[in-house]
Amino acid sequence: MRREVGMKRVGLFVLLMCAVMSLQSSPASAQTCSVQVTNAVGDTIGVTATLVTSDPNENGEGEPLVVSTSGGEINAVIGAYSVPTPFTFTARVPNETISGFIIGFDGDEGCSIGATVNGAHTFSPQTKSTANVVATVGGVAAVLLGAVAAGLGCTFTAGALCVGLIVATAGGGLSWAIGGGVAGDPSDPNFKVVATPIVATIPSIVASNDTGGVTQAEADAFNALFANEAAVVGIGKAALTSANRAQGAHDAGDAFWEGKQTAAVQLYAAQLGALFGGQVDLLKSLRDALAAAGFSATASPFSILSFEQQLAFGGLPDPFLQALHEFGADADLIEQVRQLLMVQDIFASAGTIPDGLIPPQLEKAIKDFAGALSGVKIQIKPGSTAPVPVNPRADGVIPVAILSADDFDATTVDPATVKFGPNGAANSHQPSFEDVDGDGTLDIVLHFRTEDTGIACGDTLGGLTGATTAKQSIAGVEPIRTVGCH
Repeated sequence: MRREVGMKRVGLFVLLMCAVMSLQSSPASAQTCSVQVTNAVGDTIGVTATLVTSDPNENGEGEPLVVSTSGGEINAVIGAYSVPTPFTFTARVPNETISGFIIGFDGDEGCSIGATVNGAHTFSPQTKSTANVVATVGGVAAVLLGAVAAGLGCTFTAGALCVGLIVATAGGGLSWAIGGGVAGDPSDPNFKVVATPIVATIPSIVASNDTGGVTQAEADAFNALFANEAAVVGIGKAALTSANRAQGAHDAGDAFWEGKQTAAVQLYAAQLGALFGGQVDLLKSLRDALAAAGFSATASPFSILSFEQQLAFGGLPDPFLQALHEFGADADLIEQVRQLLMVQDIFASAGTIPDGLIPPQLEKAIKDFAGALSGVKIQIKPGSTAPVPVNPRADGVIPVAILSADDFDATTVDPATVKFGPNGAANSHQPSFEDVDGDGTLDIVLHFRTEDTGIACGDTLGGLTGATTAKQSIAGVEPIRTVGCH
């Protein structure tokens, strides 16, 4: 079955949206933005600059933000709207001013700049940089999928295929919005509470031969992607909250809670790395399942524009809102998704689904982001193949190896700081040092009592946090599968 978004429908929709546009008032906008910080020469300053707009297709209009510093450390051009862009620099002068100026400003753009001085050590500059890229590139793929679903007139009663396209758009938009959030870390004063991930359960797609139905392969691919995206949203929200609270504790001079929040960030980031790392194969599986079923739908630049105009001037359509709520998105996160989708370059976003689900540039961006998040490598029950079988009801201990790498010496890990599993089990045996993975370098092997770990039936990731003797925070995760639960 080949479905192609109809140009007649698009043309009528554009005319209707032009009428709506004349009734809308634009939000406040300004051509410049700036922030001044109190710093000494040599301080590390983290900057987040964001372009905002009320206009669709802003990424295609060539109205970038130029960011500069009074000390001359930065002179950068930002072209992507609705995605925080991070910078880190060493101050050359005291009391720096960071300024932004929008080139080609025509009244519907604005900008914001935030800065921290010697801020909390949560997400690394590399992680923030790759987060910016994955959000920017992911937004292109998400708006294409959304435009295809809208062009087909999809609702939650139009069949399993339409439901799948709607939910995949919502899950993708949320994933890339979470990625964009990593690039910025505003301060949260509620730092004496560690966020706990809440992962939504998305209703399954069921295969059927009905009109608008899907094959078993399509259903399986949709459902696997939804589970991944739901975990990204739940764990991602907790990671962002923890990063903001770490900054809040840092600002308040509370080293204890800064450490607690930073450890949470490290663990959640490692879990996100594993989840994003799995998205490439999941998107490819969905692409291949749709193609095998004969599905193909094209969205032209005009189709993309009509969808973005709906987002900009009419808001998210009800089916997409319903899907976003199913993922547990709050109003702020939903607004981030709307902003991310409505600003994409209509010519860069035009394309065909299923191929447009995972274009090469998105595959690279996801892999880079996953690699930056993933933390140290660990092996649960060394010698086992992931997902590692773990029996939560068994007596005894679970051995876990922390592996050395080119840029990490596992023998520097302080065993007393390492906590494993949801309950943070402590090491219960004398540490051993051996070459677990056969790469010629020594790794450290620790042991944790199963009953102390808090691993429960149905868990899919085992993770640990800790620090080196030099106080460098570490975290690592590995996929697991629970056994002995019935």
